[in-house]
Amino acid sequence: MSNDAKEQGKNKLPTLKDLHYDEDVAFKNDQLNLLLNQKVPEAWIKKHPFAKDVQYIPIWMYLCT
Repeated sequence: MSNDAKEQGKNKLPTLKDLHYDEDVAFKNDQLNLLLNQKVPEAWIKKHPFAKDVQYIPIWMYLCT
């Protein structure tokens, strides 16, 4: 196998333009990902009333904020 064939088979990382044609959409997606990956405030976390040692975030928390 020639070196050219080996080079063509290597995985290359995509560029931003390969992933998104619109850079504004890419920026908004990055901002959303940043927001979604933040730590949840402790006040939002509740102990489950029935399951032992289970914590959850009530749905109404999302509707109020």
